[in-house]
Amino acid sequence: MPTGDVAMPGGAQPTPGRLPLLEAFPTGIPPASLTKQLQAIELDEIPDHFKLSRTGGNRRMLLWGGLVFAVLVTAGILVGVLGVRDQGAITIPSAIEIVSSPEGATVSVDGTTLPAKTPTRFENAEAAGRYLIVIELRRYQRWEREVSIPKDGGVIKLIARLELVLVTLKVKSDPPGAEVFVNRKSMGRTPVELAELDPALTKTIELRKKGYRPIRVTLEWKDDETDKTLSYELKK
Repeated sequence: MPTGDVAMPGGAQPTPGRLPLLEAFPTGIPPASLTKQLQAIELDEIPDHFKLSRTGGNRRMLLWGGLVFAVLVTAGILVGVLGVRDQGAITIPSAIEIVSSPEGATVSVDGTTLPAKTPTRFENAEAAGRYLIVIELRRYQRWEREVSIPKDGGVIKLIARLELVLVTLKVKSDPPGAEVFVNRKSMGRTPVELAELDPALTKTIELRKKGYRPIRVTLEWKDDETDKTLSYELKK
């Protein structure tokens, strides 16, 4: 056998112009598996400028990953900005808070009575809407206001200081000149007119005149009564 020739299995002759199969392997010994043999041959025969570098592949993967990440971050920022704009455009819920002094008054809005008495709250008011608020409490003057809601909505607080309904009491006697006491306080002699009295505090009236029997009466006032005239005949 000439020097440098390689024996082929079964006496086969190597193909001219091509390295024998054994020379394709660095160790001279082919791998046991046919697949591994083919892989070894292909890796050895492919020119360097056609081989894919693992380092270059990693760089390309990093480049694509960074690009995708930048796109996702940009999309997230845009969504956040649009969300903030949408939130800024949301109208604040409108309502009217109603408080009265004293408390416990009935409230009506545009003719509709609210279920709760003061302090209370009228919900679902429309932005830029106008409402007539009426507050009523026994023995107090009727209170009303027209309230306007701003265009951008919000909560309006309304405080109503209710004024007492004052009454006038006129007292006469026969004979005249009897001293008149209201809640045991002297208020003058008959005939007398007592104005701007608080009906809640004007509960009793008493007439006294020397030589006549005193007269003492408990007063009752109706809700809509603002004027009362009393006449008494004194007896000895």
